[in-house]
Amino acid sequence: MIEGLDADRRRALAEFLATFALVFVGAASVVAAGPIGSGLLGIAIAHGAVLVAVVAATWTVSGGVANPAITLALWILGRLPATTVGVYVGAQVAGAIVAAMLLRLVLPEVSWRLTSLGTPLPAPEVGGGKAIVLEAILTFVLAIAYLAATRNDDGERVAIRVLPVGLAYTAAILAGWSLTGAAANPARQFGPALVSWTWTIWWAYWIGPAAGAALAAAAYWMLERGRRAVDTGEATGEATDG
Repeated sequence: MIEGLDADRRRALAEFLATFALVFVGAASVVAAGPIGSGLLGIAIAHGAVLVAVVAATWTVSGGVANPAITLALWILGRLPATTVGVYVGAQVAGAIVAAMLLRLVLPEVSWRLTSLGTPLPAPEVGGGKAIVLEAILTFVLAIAYLAATRNDDGERVAIRVLPVGLAYTAAILAGWSLTGAAANPARQFGPALVSWTWTIWWAYWIGPAAGAALAAAAYWMLERGRRAVDTGEATGEATDG
């Protein structure tokens, strides 16, 4: 069935499934941990591990992005055509919503209501501006790890190459959980927020990650430009020596 789909539909399906798995496992780990602040290590590991799994599983189809903000970064770098950005983001948001709906269906109401279905939320002292800055920084860390890990798309040793992406997400959650819930991904926040109807400064979880991913794209472009310049210089030097 999958072989019969055109390229865009295959990519959309891959992004839908990848984001579904990420949000389902991530949000479920929050609900399973109980009130906010408990079981942080388990929550962080669950998010990091499932991200490695979904990137590796969908690598050869769509790149396993599962994040609208990183989709933006890929477009900025020219790795993703503009016509595909909407396909990716739509599939990612849909996957997040379906995952949250299924979680609400299978979990006891008292459990998911206690944590707003695992929705990343700001701490009481964190306002919209601070949330944007924090989410931008956390997304920057995640995005630059993803961009570096996926620089070559030959599929060689995928699971090992994307391990830093999962570690970056784990570190981001450990660092930012108590402040913003460390979404670092608009879809991760939007799906559970919509289904649990929890809209606390929801817009910060789109603006912050988008800004962080754009900065990561710019930083990565400069790093790659420097690397190519060094490689070219070394090659020129070798040719001259010869």
